[in-house]
Amino acid sequence: MAMITLVLSACQTLNEQDIPTAVSPANTLDPAELATNTPPAPSPTVAATPTPTPEPTEQAASATPSATATVEATTPTPSGPRQINFPSGSTSTTVEGNLSWPNRDRYVFRALAGQPARIDITSASQIANFALVGLEDGQPYKRVENEDRFWAGILPQSQDYELTVALPGSGEAVDYTVTLVIDPAIDPPVIVNPGSPPAETCVVAHPGAGPAVNILAGPGEQFALLAHLGNWAEILKSEGDWHLIFIGPTEVGWVRADAVVTAGPCAESAIEPTLVTNAEILAYAGPDTAFEIVQTIPAGQQVQLFGRNADNTWWAIPGPGAGPSLHAWVSGEQVTINGDTSGLPVLPFSESGAPVILNPGLPPADSCAAIHLGLGPSAKVYAEAGFESAIVAELGNWSIVLATEGDWHRIVIGPDESGWVANEAVVLSGPCP
Repeated sequence: MAMITLVLSACQTLNEQDIPTAVSPANTLDPAELATNTPPAPSPTVAATPTPTPEPTEQAASATPSATATVEATTPTPSGPRQINFPSGSTSTTVEGNLSWPNRDRYVFRALAGQPARIDITSASQIANFALVGLEDGQPYKRVENEDRFWAGILPQSQDYELTVALPGSGEAVDYTVTLVIDPAIDPPVIVNPGSPPAETCVVAHPGAGPAVNILAGPGEQFALLAHLGNWAEILKSEGDWHLIFIGPTEVGWVRADAVVTAGPCAESAIEPTLVTNAEILAYAGPDTAFEIVQTIPAGQQVQLFGRNADNTWWAIPGPGAGPSLHAWVSGEQVTINGDTSGLPVLPFSESGAPVILNPGLPPADSCAAIHLGLGPSAKVYAEAGFESAIVAELGNWSIVLATEGDWHRIVIGPDESGWVANEAVVLSGPCP
């Protein structure tokens, strides 16, 4: 028999009085459908300790982790999923079961709005997969068709969430293990700017009614929650259905376009800024010819711009090489600029000549990334985990996290190179351990 291990991790803590007493039948099948689609199969087993089940309360969001969670060992019935309960002080639980195709095992757990959650599933040859859906909003947060065997994100609504374990096709029964971790809800700061927004500035504003407007670390619900928008904030740029806004002197975050209103001279459609080389030119590691030459660009080449220096005399372009790479700088005297460059950020560079890691685009949603949010000084990258170690690079925007040790993260700084950045200098995004 193949072995499957499923780990469900969600960031929630429930006191004993917080444990639900029952689970409302959800997405149940009628007898006819059960007869055709659900042949007899061994019942999944759950390693757990039964616990009292009073009604849940909002106090769950602030509970402190102190123990390993257990799952209520109830017998599954065709009428509904099995409840996953968290003992007092626990934030994680492991569910084990045995499944054969085309059967599906269904579980339900309670979580509050704003709680970070993580679900992992493992099995022999990674056969088993899972889906996650909100039972009140009907929103699918992960589908079985998504081949990732994990999911992590901020749960947006206080409700029951159903997790369904399934197999891709026929075959022998397999064992699986699911681990669920739910952390306390984040209590972020509220961004309130003084006075009214400047008339000459494009801004977003809270609509004045409805729920709080979340400010996230990236343009997607899977990114970490940084703050709430209290009144208004200046727009740095727009990307699809998201606006990048200032949340501090050198800090930025993203808000959904449909959650805010805009005011001021906001461009309806901005042309992506590019440059065209007037002749064969050299690109440097920093905004000055004293820096190392990193690239030669032929005459007539069109290149995307994604940054500038404070004087608008040098322009940042994607650096050479594949994968995580350095950005390069070209002089404005040797190129023709096309498009609106007013929204380009002032990018950091290393005055010491240490390479600056500036990856194009946004961090992949399925990877743990360290993000430097400031538009000023970079986050220094060290050869070892400690400030006494040599500086080998600086983090300009983001890079993939390879490992974490204490207050330090080892990140990618080149195709075969890595370095260490202090936790205090970055924020993490994605499914991080």
